[in-house]
Amino acid sequence: MAKDKDQEIFVEPEFIEKDFLQSEKERAKSTIVVFLIAAALGLFSGYLFILGIWYVGLLLMFLLVISFKRVIQALHLRMPQRGSQVFILVMVFILTWIIFWTISLNPPISSVGGPQVSTFQVYDAHTSSWTSLTESNGQYHYSITQNGVLSLRVYVSYITPISNVSITVSTGGLTATPLSINYFDNYAYFNQSVVPALYVFNVDVTIHGTSYVSPLQVQILSA
Repeated sequence: MAKDKDQEIFVEPEFIEKDFLQSEKERAKSTIVVFLIAAALGLFSGYLFILGIWYVGLLLMFLLVISFKRVIQALHLRMPQRGSQVFILVMVFILTWIIFWTISLNPPISSVGGPQVSTFQVYDAHTSSWTSLTESNGQYHYSITQNGVLSLRVYVSYITPISNVSITVSTGGLTATPLSINYFDNYAYFNQSVVPALYVFNVDVTIHGTSYVSPLQVQILSA
């Protein structure tokens, strides 16, 4: 049977402005909520990374992606009808999570790098002040006129609170010996009996259960 020449091949559906606006409103609402959830999860994942359990944050992200539709429905939001819109919504979630996870691991929020251990100083009794030890090629140098006990301090700081600071010293290949220190106002204070020799001070800083060891070499010279 021949087709009627007047018969329309495609009938464009009627455009209902009210339904369109309602649909776009629901889609915008879903996008905003998904963005906020991903941002919060990204920051929380960064915190878990600092604690050393980064895999938990990654697992949470994958679980939410896998159960994305159920999460949307549980929040009483409308899932987009088009596959392209669903893909965009999932990508918004993943990219937002990555961005805020990265932000949480960088200053001023935090830092995944180790603590700052620097500014090795000795107390000068003659001037009643602290003097920085000279440094060259990663090694500190200090000259003494006679053997004795030096009052030393080293700057130890981190963007988050430090749990513990300890220092051991070794010289001449001998076993490292723990030192009695006082950590105050970002400085670790301690005393050390010295003779002309090379000393290695291992500054052990504990942050959120993670230990960071910074070896500092100090060459004591005869004046």
